[in-house]
Order: sequence, then structure tokens, then C-alpha cells
Amino acid sequence: GSTSHLLARLITRDDGARKINALLVATSKRLKTESNCANSSGRRALECFNRLRQATDYRPLMKQRLLTWLAQAAKASGTGPLQDHGIRISSTLEYLLRNVPFEVVKTKGR
Repeated sequence: GSTSHLLARLITRDDGARKINALLVATSKRLKTESNCANSSGRRALECFNRLRQATDYRPLMKQRLLTWLAQAAKASGTGPLQDHGIRISSTLEYLLRNVPFEVVKTKGR
């Protein structure tokens, strides 16, 4: 929900996330130039990646950075730290509640 969006936006202000985003942009450009050699399913995947990247302002999160940020937030609020497994379960539930097909959620988890 809105908490996930806020969390994503706060974390993307980090320099590490900006560097990762720059790498994603460079990778995307390289994949575009190499797409002539790719098969049609590879081209479709690249097109989907580029559309998603252009349609959102979200940046990928690194697991350790997210866990560190959550631990700091939990400590500041006086609650116990969240564990990896609980975060994964919550993320899975969030995807399923947003009508993302189970097979897609299962693939994301791998």
C-alpha cells in the first residue's frame, strides 16, 4: 500500500540506489543495441523492462540496504526488528492482493 510506496521513495534517495539505477540504465541501453541478435521473446522482455522503467519512478532496492533501513526505523519506534522471512511473506501477500498471478509471484521469489 502507501507504506510500500513511501518506503521505496525514501530509499531511492540513497546514493547507492542512484548508482544501481545508473547501471540499470547502461544495461538497458546495451541490451537495446544487442536486441537485434535476440529472439522474439527476448525482445518482448526487453520492451517490457523498458516500458516499466519509463512508467515508474521506482528504483531497485538492495536487500541489505532495505534491512538496515527497516532495522533503524524499528529501533527508532521502539519495536523489534523485522526478519527476512516476514518481509518476504508480506511482499508475497501484497503482490497477491494486487491481483498479480501466483506464477508471476513465484517466479519473482526465485
